[in-house]
Amino acid sequence: MFGWDLSHKSAYFNMAVLSAGTFLFHITSNYFIEKLFLMDGFEFGFFFTTVQFYSYCIISGLSLWFKNQFPIKQYIKPKRTAAPISSYIIVALLLVGSMGLSNASLVFLSYPVQQLFKSCKLVPVIIGGKLIMKRVYGWGEYISTVLLTAGLFFLAFEKISFSSEENMDVSFLGIILISGGLIADGGIGNFQEKVMTEHKVPEDQLVFYSHFFGGFILLIICYLKNELYPAVRFCIENPSALLWMLLIFTTAYIGVRFVLGLIKLFGSFVAMTVTSVRRVATICLSFVLFPKPVTNYFLLSAFLIFSGLFIHIYSKNKTEIDQFLSSFRRKEREESFTVSIQ
Repeated sequence: MFGWDLSHKSAYFNMAVLSAGTFLFHITSNYFIEKLFLMDGFEFGFFFTTVQFYSYCIISGLSLWFKNQFPIKQYIKPKRTAAPISSYIIVALLLVGSMGLSNASLVFLSYPVQQLFKSCKLVPVIIGGKLIMKRVYGWGEYISTVLLTAGLFFLAFEKISFSSEENMDVSFLGIILISGGLIADGGIGNFQEKVMTEHKVPEDQLVFYSHFFGGFILLIICYLKNELYPAVRFCIENPSALLWMLLIFTTAYIGVRFVLGLIKLFGSFVAMTVTSVRRVATICLSFVLFPKPVTNYFLLSAFLIFSGLFIHIYSKNKTEIDQFLSSFRRKEREESFTVSIQ
């Protein structure tokens, strides 16, 4: 992890370090996002997404360059494994829909509400899996889908019912934007998996191309919305906005590395559990750092949504949970035995 060898450390130590890093950097990134969108006059969700896309494009491009796998070389001397450009463009369109609409909704919705909506991406993912990958799901997925859908209903009801007449349209527009982002989210993972499986495309290459084309699409959207020039002018007049964006992308990237470390050492179940708990902590801290009213409908929505998430995690990873607990206990016994011998 960033040049630090964790292989010789105890399981408890690795779990503590990786979980703490996931919490620290993701919560810090989310704090900077909310700070940015609370700046007076910052209403440039698509511009923010454009900068985000090109940041990820540069990072993945550098990674490929140092691995001597830069994707442009593959099209100078084509190989069978190269996916058609149209596949990357479709992924780019889905990413633009997911991330662009989600970020744009922050202009109209509070950060906790947006986070709760984003937590429900399992619903379109299951629908997309049925339609695109022809997957069959178990009871846990269907129960969690019902709970998540109910949570979304009460969340939307809360936003519209408790909005004043002049803010009704604003809240409704925010819900439409984040819902559109969720729908796009449903196709991303499934289509990315399909591209990587059928064309044997490396993950870094898919990230590079999809964000490269997505950035151009977002530039066109910003131009058509007349958002590009005002956003650039705002950043020039308010340099702190650029600072927040730099901090957002840096901390988010480091946070992702910690999550990947969790997946590598402890499996996807642990990583999903830690990130779900982190999302709860993020929402709670948002109310502490940026005070805002809380309604019973919001609390009910949060309960239903996170209950649905944990049921999904448990049902999907029941075998892995048992294996993780047994291996975790075995590691500790081995470490205790080694210490006693010494």
